[in-house]
Amino acid sequence: MFSKTSTFNTLSIAKRISLVAFMFAFALIMTSSTAVRATGDGHEYAPLVQQKLKYKDWTLPTLAGDKQVNLREFTRGKKLVIVTYFSPWCPNWRLQQPVLNRLYDKYHTAGLDLVVVNEYGTRAEANNFFDNHGGAKYPIVVESELRTDRDKTAHNELRKRRATRAVGDRLTACFSSARN
Repeated sequence: MFSKTSTFNTLSIAKRISLVAFMFAFALIMTSSTAVRATGDGHEYAPLVQQKLKYKDWTLPTLAGDKQVNLREFTRGKKLVIVTYFSPWCPNWRLQQPVLNRLYDKYHTAGLDLVVVNEYGTRAEANNFFDNHGGAKYPIVVESELRTDRDKTAHNELRKRRATRAVGDRLTACFSSARN
């Protein structure tokens, strides 16, 4: 009664149903409460998940050289601290710096703070960069001034992980601006 063609079509329909069921289940998982949500304004939002992670504490001199900044002390009592590593010669930083300035201006009164760690560029180069790009309202500290110090820096460890980290009970986003 059934031809080979109709048996094949029946199996094909079963496979199609399985595929549709899989796609439906996948869509349900992706739209759960932890997924990124799109809004009518064209933006996507994802929930921040607070975590405790081991993060190397450091105390580094400011770019001006007049004081020391300790990471744990700097983050104490703040809601969100962005720790970003930069080099004055890095093209990525030239794109990141104006965005970070706008974020700082917009959210600083709500608990956002920012600390910039100079890597692989001299103090003179870093000062020149900020002098020519509107300065900085947040601390700039220096971990290294030589490209040859790369393997000795906390930044190098972060570049290996490339992720968001938490310091104590405050979320700290670490952006890597240098390339491998």
